[in-house]
Amino acid sequence: MSMGAAFGLFAVFSMLRYRTEGISTKDMTYLFIVIAMGLICAVSKATYFELAVINSILIGFTYALDGNWLVRNEMVKTIQYENIELIKPENYNELLTDLRKRTGLNIHRVTINKIDFLKDIAVVKIYFYEDSLPKIPKSK
Repeated sequence: MSMGAAFGLFAVFSMLRYRTEGISTKDMTYLFIVIAMGLICAVSKATYFELAVINSILIGFTYALDGNWLVRNEMVKTIQYENIELIKPENYNELLTDLRKRTGLNIHRVTINKIDFLKDIAVVKIYFYEDSLPKIPKSK
């Protein structure tokens, strides 16, 4: 039974990963968790109460990790930056200040991916936390 279940899971995961287009990593993780919960319910010989407890623990743990409680969700954006003088390592703090002012985001880290001296631009990745996004007021 366990060899057949393992092969079946491998087949389902392979089909989902390689036969579908554009499923994000986060959505794929949720899909795997739901498939694992279904497999646990189908294979185990536990009572309904025990299965409810196990599923509640899995859902609660997933919600705690994704709900920005235990781990802060770090967001990444790739942008083109034209102030080429500030990409020098000694100007890192000025680079952070300029990017914060321009984007309005509370950026805590920047990495430089590519520098094009012919066009005087650099491709940089900015890192900020999801909870630092500006709140957009809801219209009535």
